[in-house]
Amino acid sequence: RYHRIYLVSTGEYYFLQRKYHQALENFLKGLTYHTQLNDQNEIQRTLIFIAKTYLALGHDSTAMEYGRKALQVASRTKAKHIIRDAYHVLYSVYDRFRRTDSANFYFRHYTVANDSIANEQVKAKLAAFGYNQQIAALEEETQTQQERLSKSHQQKTFLLIAIVAMLLLFAVMYRNIMLKRKNEANMRDILQNELQIQQLGSEK
Repeated sequence: RYHRIYLVSTGEYYFLQRKYHQALENFLKGLTYHTQLNDQNEIQRTLIFIAKTYLALGHDSTAMEYGRKALQVASRTKAKHIIRDAYHVLYSVYDRFRRTDSANFYFRHYTVANDSIANEQVKAKLAAFGYNQQIAALEEETQTQQERLSKSHQQKTFLLIAIVAMLLLFAVMYRNIMLKRKNEANMRDILQNELQIQQLGSEK
């Protein structure tokens, strides 16, 4: 599979470089492999490239032959891009032959197919835009929830610190009160002892 795909990809490269004879050689080899494996998608794709290459070389009759083959396969597989390109090849050939009726026929079909593909592309872009908007809305909602959670966590942390501080304050206050009461009790005991000592002294 890699080898036959490589042949067609190389052919496309040569085609874009306008090295049509090298491109055609690769396309024809690739078509042979695709046909042996009955790979309909690659067959129709390679057929339309062969048709375009023959058209570029000025071999109009051969371009028409391969254009018709590409159209026949693509009509079965519903490959709109191949159908559109096949219509364009056939229109171009008939236009060169100055067969106006046939050229206009295929040009109209080409225009309809091209508009259909363009509309689908616009719909796909709109759908993608709507999807991106949904993603953005979800991200915004997620961020808002995270901010709320963070704020709630901060509030809980602050409340916990406040409770601990109050408990420590109460503990310190309780300790001071208990120490004060202990000191007062000690002072009373000392005063009572002193009074008892004074009373004993007076009695003596």
